[in-house]
Amino acid sequence: MQVLGEFEPLPTGKGLLRYWLNELGNSGAARMLEALSAVYPRAMTKEELGARVNLSHSSGSFGTYLSRLRTLELIEGRQELKASSEFAC
Repeated sequence: MQVLGEFEPLPTGKGLLRYWLNELGNSGAARMLEALSAVYPRAMTKEELGARVNLSHSSGSFGTYLSRLRTLELIEGRQELKASSEFAC
């Protein structure tokens, strides 16, 4: 903590979701996270998610957005996708 210095902790629950949506900006990744969080705790297939955000689930862009969301630990799952449980707090 001494090396880190002062910092502002991230919000929790819905505030954390708003934080990440803001960080992702007007991107496909943000649209995907928003769609998944809207149905939480229900999961969606890749096909359902693609249809919801108007992206082909087999496109490279879709895969890139999914990868980014997984790397940031904002979504869970491989075949059945859902928003992180961190947003439900």
